[in-house]
Amino acid sequence: MNVWIVTREYAGLAEAGGVKNVSRSLAEALTEKGCKVTVFIPFYGCTCTDFLENKLDKISKDVFFSIQKTEISVSYHTGSRNGVSFVLVDAPCFKEKQSVYTYTDEDEKKNPLHKAGEGFEDWLLMDIVFQKAAVFASKFLTEKPDIIHCQDAACALIVQLKKKKSSQFLAKKKI
Repeated sequence: MNVWIVTREYAGLAEAGGVKNVSRSLAEALTEKGCKVTVFIPFYGCTCTDFLENKLDKISKDVFFSIQKTEISVSYHTGSRNGVSFVLVDAPCFKEKQSVYTYTDEDEKKNPLHKAGEGFEDWLLMDIVFQKAAVFASKFLTEKPDIIHCQDAACALIVQLKKKKSSQFLAKKKI
């Protein structure tokens, strides 16, 4: 069974609250049970790539899509650890972040309007870019998922986006 986990955090790679532990525990437990697990996660400026067992590989040319008449460019990088595959979604709105959900002290020093501990002003854009990027990845990844596990509210639109692209997005076998 091929399982995609779409999440904004993962213990050891990009950490914030308790979701990081759930994401990692679920991915590793499914792998131990024989599932092929791919975790989609943003490639933040704070992402700890040393966590991965291999060098990150870029797996596609940049993908472009539009959000409210603004063209967004994303690329994808892969890595793995403990049998779990990772697809890191690389976009400027993630790369500039030194935390998963909130501004840091360093961010506040650079821009006093970005108060440390407060949520990002572009959080909604980040969520939409991430979700669209996961859907677009199905166009070039050869194995389609049997199950898509959407972790937390940051992935809530995946279900709706997948309905529009279901013929391209999901595997065609019954579980």
